[in-house]
Amino acid sequence: MSKNFIWSIVFFILMIREGGLFAQPEIWCLPEYSEDELVIRHVGFTLKYDKNYKLSDWVAYDIVPYKLLKSVKKSNHFIPDPQLPDEWSAHSIDYKYSGYDRGHLAPAADMAWSAQAMKESFYLSNICPQQPQFNRITWKKLEEKVRQWARIYDTLLITTGPVLSSDLPKIGHGKVSVPKYFYKAVVIYTHHKKSGIAFVMQNSYSSKVLMQSAITIDSLERLTGFNFFARLPEEEQLNIEGKLIIEDWNILR
Repeated sequence: MSKNFIWSIVFFILMIREGGLFAQPEIWCLPEYSEDELVIRHVGFTLKYDKNYKLSDWVAYDIVPYKLLKSVKKSNHFIPDPQLPDEWSAHSIDYKYSGYDRGHLAPAADMAWSAQAMKESFYLSNICPQQPQFNRITWKKLEEKVRQWARIYDTLLITTGPVLSSDLPKIGHGKVSVPKYFYKAVVIYTHHKKSGIAFVMQNSYSSKVLMQSAITIDSLERLTGFNFFARLPEEEQLNIEGKLIIEDWNILR
């Protein structure tokens, strides 16, 4: 009996126990948005795109047990999002000689459960200009920490993105905006525990301890203007977003 088959059985049992077969966590992770905003749903994540910046305002997705199974290899094939008009999209040539990495919002490593999700993670709608050491060290550490939390808590809801403003520098012929800050909001969402945390990080290398960048999700909402996890029940939103219980997140150092 293969290891993947055993994990599939374990996941099925967990989903029944947690009500996850009916809960649709990929819906719960979505921020509030209006019908006239450009929201694109992919297999692995959903995003809201802003053509003025050639970037996504946010990318939302969940991690549940079966999505921790690595079944496909990393793609590394960056292409424009096929659901966007070409003139609205960034292109890889915009990044060439810019000094910036093509940094992921939804990490490719979180999409290794599906060949299609992996391919979509390299759509340029899921990419932002990131300073190399930030992308390869600081941001990567946070991404790895999120996966560690997912292995412990089973179900995480995640929304991540750049902090956008009109005064940002731009790169390339396509004039892709370069964010000064990035954020990530994470919610543990199971029957046994519901807790939230957010991070805001400058687009540069930092040696700070991860928790020094932690804030409440309410604070992040005030900074960005977005209503995160808007489909959760109102009472749960108040408890999850207004409190930062460090003990829930400091189990791994």
